[in-house]
Amino acid sequence: MGGYMTYRLASELSDRIAAVASVAGPVIQPILDSCLNTPPIAVLHIHGTADSSIPYNGTPGDYPHVDTLVNYFIAKNNCPVQADTTVFPDINTLDNCTVTKYHYGFCDDSTEVVFYKVFNGGHSWPGGLFAIPGLGNMNLDIKASAEIWNFFKRHELKPCAFNAVNEFQVSGFRFQVYPNPSNGMFNVQ
Repeated sequence: MGGYMTYRLASELSDRIAAVASVAGPVIQPILDSCLNTPPIAVLHIHGTADSSIPYNGTPGDYPHVDTLVNYFIAKNNCPVQADTTVFPDINTLDNCTVTKYHYGFCDDSTEVVFYKVFNGGHSWPGGLFAIPGLGNMNLDIKASAEIWNFFKRHELKPCAFNAVNEFQVSGFRFQVYPNPSNGMFNVQ
């Protein structure tokens, strides 16, 4: 249920998280609805079209179609509607699946939406060490861990601006925050 948790964090801690990534994990509709009033956040999603655990077409009343989920974040982040599309070479033909990457960006607040569609892929981690029986095809043309890390490296939180705290005292302890205001480095003494 890591994908569910990822999207929940995106909705509840969007001021503390610069980007999220989910592999084969959608978001339930109430969490998606709670994202409406949050700032844009960079999103990467990887999903197999033959996933029998979390069907690509969604489950009515539970979670949306994967395309609906991706389109939600494209609209929320004010991304270009036309994707830059990359079809990955079918390096391992024995895995019975292929990958196409759809990149929508750059969007508001330097965010982006990146979607890896694994055609005929199951509920698996692309590039993993081994396929788990019963979960469908595991793609070996990409390494999900590397793709996610490269995505995360492109995003960072903007520094907090301090402009309301100079110093305060609590039970005999004195704290000082400087310089004030600050849009980058600051000191707490």
